[in-house]
Amino acid sequence: MTPTLRRPTKKTPGRPKGRKPRTCHRCHKTLSTSTKLKNHLLRKTGCGAKADALKKKKKQEASRFSSKVYSIKRELDKAGWWGEIEGYEDEETKEGDGDETMGGGDTVKVWQTAPDNLRRAKGLARLDWTQVIDLR
Repeated sequence: MTPTLRRPTKKTPGRPKGRKPRTCHRCHKTLSTSTKLKNHLLRKTGCGAKADALKKKKKQEASRFSSKVYSIKRELDKAGWWGEIEGYEDEETKEGDGDETMGGGDTVKVWQTAPDNLRRAKGLARLDWTQVIDLR
């Protein structure tokens, strides 16, 4: 038997069907599964350098806003008042052996703040202070 030469197979046009690409055509990020690629492409924020810059800017702005809110809230919490709670019994001072009388309990002084301080702080943080304060 003489050796025969095999003819090379004809190349078909298009992408190879055995190997499916899982890289994003916009940002060239390679993902492990095709489902992750679909989810990556469906995101509304997008991908690429511009979208990353926008995300970073929004994150910094949110961070600044939240720190401003809580610093204002801390200042508002300082402006509280001393209130009294009647009939307050701490679990450590409570006696478990006797009968409980309806008589007056001890009054305890407690530092109180307005319940809407967080809402007020958010309102003050959204205020553009450059319009309120004239720095000429």
